[in-house]
Amino acid sequence: MAGTAWNGAMKSTDEEWKTYLTHRRDHNYNTIQIITTQFRGLDKNAEGLVAFDGGAEITINPEFFKRMDKKIDEINSYGLLASPAILWAIQYTPAIFNSQNGKLIIEQNEDADMVLMLN
Repeated sequence: MAGTAWNGAMKSTDEEWKTYLTHRRDHNYNTIQIITTQFRGLDKNAEGLVAFDGGAEITINPEFFKRMDKKIDEINSYGLLASPAILWAIQYTPAIFNSQNGKLIIEQNEDADMVLMLN
């Protein structure tokens, strides 16, 4: 059974994230879906960073993904499968970002237990 944390990985404190993961594990969830970029309803993460800047030409912000890498590792440490949404079909997310984001998430977490979500 999967749980959808949506923006939880980007906005939660360490304590909030541990509470969330403990609850999900204790209630027999096995997968946690997370959003891995700025998203409708969330323009930046808790540190005020965005995944990318630009439109037709973009610049990916690797600092943004350090938080996501840590959250994915923590999901796995609770015995849960991470399901990062890396390709999101929202009009304002540039297609070039989607492909670069997917590559970045996969490369930085190649040893993680993940199932990738393409929407």
